[in-house]
Amino acid sequence: MNISGINYTSGVDNNIGNNRPGIPVVETGSANDAGITLLRQMSEGTVFSGTITDITQNRITIALSDNASVTATLSNALSYNIGDFASFSIKENLGEQIILQSHDNAQPNLMNDQTITTALKNANVEINPTTVELVKNLMSHGLPIDSNTVNQYVHMLDSVPTATPSEIVYLSRLSIPLTEGNLQAFRDFNDFNNGISNKLDNLNNEVFNIISSLSENSTQEAVGFIREFVDCFSQTMGNVETLKDTIPEKVLNKLAADIEQLVNMPEQNIEENVAKDNPKLIQREALLNLADKVRTGDVTAEKFLNSFTELSAAFDDADKPLKELLKSDGFKKLLDNFTRQEMLLKPEEFSKDNLKRLYAKIINDSNNIASKFSNGITQGLATGSTQIANEAVFMNELNNFMSFIQIPLKLSGQNGHGDLYVYSNRKHNAQDKDELKAMLHLDMDNLGPMDIFVRLQQNNVSTSFKVESDEVLNFVEAHMDELTKALNKAGYNVSSEVKLSDGKYNFTEKVVNEELKPAKIKRFSFDVRA
Repeated sequence: MNISGINYTSGVDNNIGNNRPGIPVVETGSANDAGITLLRQMSEGTVFSGTITDITQNRITIALSDNASVTATLSNALSYNIGDFASFSIKENLGEQIILQSHDNAQPNLMNDQTITTALKNANVEINPTTVELVKNLMSHGLPIDSNTVNQYVHMLDSVPTATPSEIVYLSRLSIPLTEGNLQAFRDFNDFNNGISNKLDNLNNEVFNIISSLSENSTQEAVGFIREFVDCFSQTMGNVETLKDTIPEKVLNKLAADIEQLVNMPEQNIEENVAKDNPKLIQREALLNLADKVRTGDVTAEKFLNSFTELSAAFDDADKPLKELLKSDGFKKLLDNFTRQEMLLKPEEFSKDNLKRLYAKIINDSNNIASKFSNGITQGLATGSTQIANEAVFMNELNNFMSFIQIPLKLSGQNGHGDLYVYSNRKHNAQDKDELKAMLHLDMDNLGPMDIFVRLQQNNVSTSFKVESDEVLNFVEAHMDELTKALNKAGYNVSSEVKLSDGKYNFTEKVVNEELKPAKIKRFSFDVRA
């Protein structure tokens, strides 16, 4: 290594008294004055850090601090990239020569890093693992580490104690306000498997659990909860599917039979109950008519729930058939159908305006749920709906910085759903101009979870399928020609692959870092004078 004379040698005599093959040696006489002044102040064992700001052939420039940089000649310079954050320690300080030890692969103890600890001391900030990690992240992102900046980020750490230094720096660079909601949404995006449709599954499970719990003590409390929950939703968008479009016939037949059981009273009691104007018998024909519509599937989930809650209001709290119906698998599937109609979008209905209206509806409806159900047994429901609203708000903030959208999808003709993520940098490199990337995360009853990655550049399309089992992998491979032919017919050149999921796709790594590639930083705004 040669920092304006730091020679990286391998068995070559540098005419120095302590020649050590392969060890970075600083020849201080011809080095950058500020950089050498900084190194001379450091005792043996001191660790320091810097950012690689330039690479020319096998020479690299490392920014250490304000007006302090060093240039190195490395035999392995190409192993570094502009923007890399590198750490070294002073192995020996011999006056005219400074011998360094690289810590790039040794996970250095940053608590001893002179650059980091000096920044914290100048900012009058306590030196602890969290603040050290914060300054390290600022430096690795090419951000200043002057007193004002460090204190600003420390204040953000204090405002949201659950945030890590890395998360704070990322959100700040994306110009997204640091809030608990935005922080959770940022975390949810990291594996792309916790989008709106997945959160909707969790919300549906919570709703069904509440209904089951309430019905144990009072079926009428459970019915009242269902009525209030349905009322939280504003007008449904697009063409609403009927039950037969999304729920299997076998399930509908069982649900219809359960409804009929509500009015299947002994024949000898009918006249007596009619004479007394029994509400059950008054509603008998209406319930049977509703059961017929469920059996044929010719009713929407919303209309069913509105009719059912009105008709079942006449039943006693202790009615066992009603309790069993409310806790049945068929009723749960119907509730799932309802919320998916309200918060998901069919692929064929997608447009910019529809997506905008859908997100406005998602935020409005989710906030309605959170405000109505915030205590006791329904607290979990409020939390889940708040998370859905936060995700939509976060995405709107993110879209101000990069072209990134999440489209929560409902799939016609099957009990499947998913989230489509489409993203592209607003600041394109020449090599990825007009490039569009997308990731579709699906969750289907028969195929299970599946991730599909698509990269489109002009007429070239590459797809990568990640599946959970060999059985699904073989199925997708067997039908891959159909996809290829369809895209070829549409004028696209296609390359595809199918492989088992490794569960390692990361939003920060694959999307955010592509947008936040470090610039060529010439210096840090940081005074290192002793």
